[in-house]
This record gives sequence, structure tokens and C-alpha cells, in this order.
Amino acid sequence: MRFDNNKMTTTIILLLTTITLFACKPIIEPKHKQNKDAATEPAKTEVPATATAPAPAPAPAAKIEDVEKVQVLESTKETLNAIGDDAEMMVEDAKESVASAAQSVANNLSDGNDVVISSPEIMRKVQQALIDRGFNPGPVDGRGGSRTAAALNKFQKQNGIPVGKLTKKTLRELGVDF
Repeated sequence: MRFDNNKMTTTIILLLTTITLFACKPIIEPKHKQNKDAATEPAKTEVPATATAPAPAPAPAAKIEDVEKVQVLESTKETLNAIGDDAEMMVEDAKESVASAAQSVANNLSDGNDVVISSPEIMRKVQQALIDRGFNPGPVDGRGGSRTAAALNKFQKQNGIPVGKLTKKTLRELGVDF
């Protein structure tokens, strides 16, 4: 029996290629299509009984577009995961802000009628705030006289605040820090 060197080389290359393809797991599973084209089928030749038949041709590789789509999907997934982490942090920050605001409101409601001991600094701020709102407390001197008391009482009546004492609620309505 006589073997043609070209046929033998081709057979060995096909055999090694097939083994390599089946041994490695592809990144993307290709869609197998059965082509019955006579042009793609290998030509039938007589092979001696002792020779091994050539292995079937491997399935076509994935298209570049498919690989790009997978890469885009993976990149999108990573972006969504990062956004998800940021969103969770933003929600936690918002919860903390709401809790802080609720506590502040609760404190304001519970201590609004507490009387504040006035200092000259606070009284100057109150007098200036009354002037800014159109009331006449007299000179801004830091001393609470009868004109300041009258202006303060008038402001409290207009804003539905109990009249007569300098309370935390009055200071908050005037915008005075204490």
C-alpha cells in the first residue's frame, strides 16, 4: 500500500485540530448549522482500509459581532452593579437624613415652649429680626425694654405663638440662633 504524503499530512492536521477544539471549551457556544452544500463537503476519495478516515470539519467559530455583544453585556452588567452599590449608599444616606430631620422636628415640637434665658447677644438678634419683619422694638441695643416686649408680643400673636415669654419657638420663627 502506498500513502500520499499530502493526504497523510492533511489527515493528521485535521485530527489534531479536532482534538484541540474538543479539548478546549469555547468562550461562546457557537450555533451549529448543518450545511448540506456540496461545495463545503470534502471530496470523497478512496482511502485504504488501514488508514484512518479524516475527522469531520469543526463547527464555524463565533462571529465577531457575537463576541462584541457579550463584551458589551458584561460591561453593562458591571456598570449596573456599580450603580446598584451607589444607589444603596444614596438610599442609606437619605434614610439617615430623614431620620435626622424627623428627630429635629420632634425636638422642635417638644421643646418649642421652653423659655430661653436672654443674653444681650440674643436680644440684639431678636431686635434686629423684629425690625427685619416690620416691627419696631426700639434701638438694637441688646436690652429688652417695653418697646421690644410690645413688638415681640405683636409678632407672637401674628404667628400663633403663646404671648409673653421669649421661647424657643419664637426664636425659631424669627430665625435667631440660640
